[in-house]
Amino acid sequence: MSLRSCLLGLALAILLPAALISFVDLADDVAMQRAEQERGLEAAARGVALTIDRDIAGLALALAALGPGPDLEGPDRQAAYRARAADLARSIDARLVLRGPNGTARVQARPASAPAEAPLCTAADAAPGGTGGTGDMPASLRAGLVNVTARNAVQSAAALAVPVLRDGSIVGVIDTLLTEPRLLQMIERQGLAADVAVDVLDAAGTVAARRPVADGPDLGHPLGLLAAANGRVTGHAEGAAADGTPMVHAFARIAVAPDWLVVVSQKLPDTRVIWSQPLLHHAGAFALVAAFAVCLALWLAARLVQPITLLGTRAQAITAGIDPPAATRPFLVAELEALRAAQLRAESMLRRRQETERIALREARTGAELLASVVNGTADIIHVTDRTGRYVLVNRAGLAAHGMGEDEWRVLGRHPAELFPAELAAQMEQADREVLATATPVTIEAPWTPADGGQRSFSITKSPWRGPRGEVSGVVSVMRDVADQRAAEARLRAAQAELLRVTRLSAMGAMASGLAHELNQPLAAASNFMAAIRRMLAHGTPSAELQETVPAALGEAGTQVQRAGEIVRRLREFVSRGEAELRLVELGELLGEAEDLVHASAILGPIRLVVHRPDGPLWAMADRTQIQQVLLNLVRNAAEAIRGQPEAGGGDKAGGSIVLSAATAAQGEVEIAVVDNGPGLPVEVRARLFEPFVSTKPDGMGIGLAICSTIIEGHGGRLCAETGPDGTVFRIVLPPARQPGAIG
Repeated sequence: MSLRSCLLGLALAILLPAALISFVDLADDVAMQRAEQERGLEAAARGVALTIDRDIAGLALALAALGPGPDLEGPDRQAAYRARAADLARSIDARLVLRGPNGTARVQARPASAPAEAPLCTAADAAPGGTGGTGDMPASLRAGLVNVTARNAVQSAAALAVPVLRDGSIVGVIDTLLTEPRLLQMIERQGLAADVAVDVLDAAGTVAARRPVADGPDLGHPLGLLAAANGRVTGHAEGAAADGTPMVHAFARIAVAPDWLVVVSQKLPDTRVIWSQPLLHHAGAFALVAAFAVCLALWLAARLVQPITLLGTRAQAITAGIDPPAATRPFLVAELEALRAAQLRAESMLRRRQETERIALREARTGAELLASVVNGTADIIHVTDRTGRYVLVNRAGLAAHGMGEDEWRVLGRHPAELFPAELAAQMEQADREVLATATPVTIEAPWTPADGGQRSFSITKSPWRGPRGEVSGVVSVMRDVADQRAAEARLRAAQAELLRVTRLSAMGAMASGLAHELNQPLAAASNFMAAIRRMLAHGTPSAELQETVPAALGEAGTQVQRAGEIVRRLREFVSRGEAELRLVELGELLGEAEDLVHASAILGPIRLVVHRPDGPLWAMADRTQIQQVLLNLVRNAAEAIRGQPEAGGGDKAGGSIVLSAATAAQGEVEIAVVDNGPGLPVEVRARLFEPFVSTKPDGMGIGLAICSTIIEGHGGRLCAETGPDGTVFRIVLPPARQPGAIG
């Protein structure tokens, strides 16, 4: 659909509500005309009824004033009464009759124009509740209208009957005829239009007077209005004339005779006449507005089609990737100008994006080639599996290890159970499930025999393969041959063990003088005991005294020899080589043995060694000899630091103390602390304290603390240092161990 058609449709759509509103207004105008006609007819009916009411009320007052009086008591007076009645008849131009209760005429008076026949109206007809009714007049003036047509077929007229009261009782009736000409005179005084008909109807619906329409239809007898009135004082209704002409009737009741109606009728105007002129006016106005709207739509279409066509052409060119036409001049329509500016910005952004995509595509292609080169160039075996465990990528090393050559398709889509031994495949699948569940790397180590033969040990690291939205899409497995690495580690452990033994031998050399002192004491004591026994035997000591003294002396000499032997045993264990063996060790005993080694090494001098053993048994899994070596090294370093601390008066510090303690640390771990009151560690070596060849001593090699750290890490623990101006604290933290009774 073209823009021109859209704008024309929009214009017509806008005009359609206006046309509907105009039609509604036209209908309202017609309805208002009808309502105005009905209101006018109702006003005319009320006016006629009011005129008749006023005339009848005046006539009733005149009749009531005539009434019975003393003039009727005698013949002379009756003549005077008749004269007054004749004067009243002439003044009202109507016949008067005074009747008794039985309807007998007592006095009659009439003008020359009045008819000779008298209505047969009795006092009962004019009484309250009678045929004519009494209206709202006072009792002395109550009157009623009676249609005499039913009693006298010669003439149809309305009779006004006024009761004659005496002492509150009706003693007679004065009646007069209201002929049709007289009623028509009352109607004509309203000045109604010639096309308006008026009927006066009695309670039975008989027409008492009619003003017909000149050259109009025969109205017939509108009896249906009696049912339409239904007790209402005024109103209107639609009907039809005798020939079927549609009519509108308005009615009003006569107050003096509420059962009598004044009906005003008028022919309904022709619908075509009612609608034609307003419809013509509205149609002309709508046609002008529609023509203007169509012209405006065509003009707007002409103004909008060209720029929109240019914009569409540029958009097609941009989409096709060809150079678009030259930029157009600014448009007059603000929205189109904004669209043009947005198109220019979009074109510029699209060109930049295309350039960026080309660069990214080139880099991605280069990156993919680089990744493929790296993956296929590495000696490690790389597999990638999806979430179902099927291989989706295998590098060249993996293909060669499986004996597949370059045929990648022979591996892709298969499971580990199809390529590896059952036990290794089960381990790998379990590791894959763990990686998929936790999204964290898992490393296992297992032996495997590749296709080139020879069983080797492989370290298999499995990491999550994440998709573009970060979800775990599979597992990346890297298998590395670690057989040579494990052999190198074994050789390294052997070298470290030899280094530890050499270190202990070196420490043994430094302990030589102290060791001689330690061994000299028990051997000298044993020698003294043996010499005493010889003297006692040489001097002939009585046998009783010998029997009491010699066994005790021999026991003491044996004890001292055993003590010397224990010292030698501990030194042999300390110096011996052998692999580290973790056993359950009670730390209180371990601190005591370390204390003996320290005293045997004679490294303290004047420095005091204080040992705080735990209050109860404290156990740890440790190699007794290696922990003793670490403690001996830490105490020696502390003693050297204290001796090298200058005193206030110059020279080296002669005093000082070293404290050994063991206690329970956080999370069930155990801790051995070596605390000195030396000068602390220099700032420049604190960060590299446990690195090899870092030393604070001028002649030190810097391997002592590195060896100590290696030994503690081999126990699964850690060695740390805290230093300050008041000294240094070395803490050995070891994993918790179960009590001896808890070992299965």
